[in-house]
Amino acid sequence: MAIKNDKKINKHYLFLIIMITLFLVSIPLIIFDYKISQLIPISMAENPFSVFFDEFGFGITFVPIYFMLLIFILTISSGLIKTKKNKRLIYIIFQIVFILVNLLFYYYNDSFAYIKGNKYLLTKLLSSMISIIIFFSTYLGINIYIFKKKLHKDLYWLTNISSKTGYAFFVIFFSQISLQLIKVIFGRNRPDDVLFNNQTFYYAFEPNFNKTRGSSFVSGHVLSAGLLFIFLFFLYIPNKKTKMIKIILIVVFSIISLLVGISRITMLKHFATDVYFSGVLLFVFFYYSKDVVHWFRKKMRPRNV
Repeated sequence: MAIKNDKKINKHYLFLIIMITLFLVSIPLIIFDYKISQLIPISMAENPFSVFFDEFGFGITFVPIYFMLLIFILTISSGLIKTKKNKRLIYIIFQIVFILVNLLFYYYNDSFAYIKGNKYLLTKLLSSMISIIIFFSTYLGINIYIFKKKLHKDLYWLTNISSKTGYAFFVIFFSQISLQLIKVIFGRNRPDDVLFNNQTFYYAFEPNFNKTRGSSFVSGHVLSAGLLFIFLFFLYIPNKKTKMIKIILIVVFSIISLLVGISRITMLKHFATDVYFSGVLLFVFFYYSKDVVHWFRKKMRPRNV
């Protein structure tokens, strides 16, 4: 018991040290936030690099959500649905609904609103289409792997993988709620409005009490891209192969998150601190996700009378 308590104390101290370090690193960004945005050429806002990763970051959160829901569908089907026909029907309905939601998500973001001769809208359309193809290819790859390995019939695998979805759900759900609350609380104006529409500049963590409010702090795109790290929860077998896969995934997900963050800065939709503190917020949820979920499961566990 004493060893467990010591580990918890050490973890809290480690968290405190990391948070202090992260805040100290952020100080130059906070001070030079406005100047960094001033240095970015206006042409970068419609640069193909910026537009692509803007569209990509906009929908990337669907990938971990898809995997979570797929595991849920397979687990429910395995445990409650008896006939193969009904299992197949539920599976097909899920795939169709999820794909339609993906497409509608981009449609209502005006990603498909192309006007002939408008290069920016053409770049946006192509970027969104490429992003959708990448996402759909990822969904297909996940399904091929699961069904080729016959994991959907492996109750041991389904049980173990399902137990990890609690961590993923906690990070996705509460990070998104926190994101919206922070945006409402601070109401920070976006860089393009500050630079070109004469709106007031506010530093990070400085609340905007004016009638004209924005939603710059913090970045939702970066938070969505960072949710890819949820896949690390599902690599539950500790061996050399999974350790190598984890390292590769960490590098790939970090690069994707970084590129999405840079695109939001170069498009003048976010200040550098908006992007930075999105990463910090996500780190907090990942760091304590297992502790919170374990505590919740312990509280929900029925007690013997």
